[in-house]
Amino acid sequence: GLEFPIVFLPALSGKLNEKDIEGDVFIDNDFGICLNPVDIKKGVVREGIKYQAVKVKKKDAIRAEELRVFYVALTRAQEKLIFVVSDKEAEDTLAEGVGDVLSFGRYMSAANYYDFFKGFLQKLGLEAHIFDVDDMKAEETEEQIELFAKKRELENIAEEADLALVETLKRRINYEYPHKNLEKLYTKTTVSELKLAAMADKDEAAAHKFEEKEIVPYVPRFASSENQTTGAERGNAYHRMMEIIDPTIEDAESLHEFIEKCVANNSISKAYADCLDERKILNYLKSDIGKRFVNAYRTGKLHREQPFVLSIDADRLSEEFPKEEKLLIQGIIDVYFEEDGELVLLDYKTDAIKSIEALWDRYATQLDYYTEALERLTGKKVKEKILYSFSLETY
Repeated sequence: GLEFPIVFLPALSGKLNEKDIEGDVFIDNDFGICLNPVDIKKGVVREGIKYQAVKVKKKDAIRAEELRVFYVALTRAQEKLIFVVSDKEAEDTLAEGVGDVLSFGRYMSAANYYDFFKGFLQKLGLEAHIFDVDDMKAEETEEQIELFAKKRELENIAEEADLALVETLKRRINYEYPHKNLEKLYTKTTVSELKLAAMADKDEAAAHKFEEKEIVPYVPRFASSENQTTGAERGNAYHRMMEIIDPTIEDAESLHEFIEKCVANNSISKAYADCLDERKILNYLKSDIGKRFVNAYRTGKLHREQPFVLSIDADRLSEEFPKEEKLLIQGIIDVYFEEDGELVLLDYKTDAIKSIEALWDRYATQLDYYTEALERLTGKKVKEKILYSFSLETY
C-alpha cells in the first residue's frame, strides 16, 4: 500500500521476461512432459501440438503476472505518474488511438509493458512529450552552457554588485540535496537484516559468520559422494518439522513413523529428514516448554509460522533518520501460544553455540521485534520470550 507523490515508471518498452517459454521441454500439471517431435530422416524438429498448447498456457500466465505487477506500479502515485518509453514511431502511435480496451490478441502479442496501453493513449488522456536523441543532447548542452555562464558571471561580478543576488546564485549552483542520508533508508526490510545489524554491534565475529555465504560448486546430490549438511539446511529442516509435527507424539517409534509419513507425502523432503536428530526432537516434546507447547496444541491455542509486517518510526533504526519517516519490517514468528489470557513467544535455534546466554546476545533484538509485532497483532501482552536451542537442548 505504499504511495508516493510522484512516481516514474522507466524503461516500459523493455522486453518482458519470457525465459519460461524458451525451453525445449515443458512440464505441466495438466499436460505432463511436453517434447517436440524429431523427424530423424529430414533432420528437423517441429513444435508438437501439446508443446504449443503448453507454450500458450505459460505465455498467458506470464502476461497475467506482468499485468498484476504493472497494476501495482500504476497505483503507487498520489499526484503524478510519469511513463518513460522508447518509441521510434511515437507520433504515429499517438495518432492511432485504436480502441478502448486491451484485446486478447494485443495482450498475447505484447512484447513489453508499453504494448499493454499504447493502443489507446488518447483515450487515457495522457499528456505526451516526445524527445529524440538530438533534443536530449541539445538540452544537456544548453544546461552545461548556462551553468558555465553563471559561474563566469560570479567570477566577474564587481564588488559593488548586488550581494544578495550573488549569494542566491551561489546557493543555487552549489545546492546539495539536504536528505542524502535517506538513500540508506529502505521502505521495507526484514527482522533478519535488523538482527544482523544488532549482532554486529554486540558480536562482530558472529555477525560476519552469518553474513558470509558459503560458495560451493553445484553438484547434484545423486552425483556427490559426500553427504554434508550446511547450518542453513539443518535450521530449515528443524523449523519445517516443528511447523508440521504432531505434538501429541510420545515415543521414538511414533516420531520415526511420523517423519517417514511426512517424507512419503512430500510434507518434508528426504534431505531435510536426514538432517533431523529424532532424539533431540523427542526430548524437546518431553521438556517443560515442550509440555506447554503440547498443552496449547490440545486446547487450540497454539499458533505456528505466523507472518507479520510491522511499521516503525525510522529513527528507531538510526538517529540520522527522521522520526516522521516510516519503515516496514517483515518476519515470521516460529511459535506463540496463549496461557491465562497472555502470550508466550517461542523461537527455535540450531546454532552450534556454547551457552544459552550467548544465544540471547545474538537474538534478543529479533525477539523484541517479534514481541512488538505480536502485541500489536493480537492486542494481548507477551508475558514470556523463550529461545529453545536444539544444539544445547535447553532454553
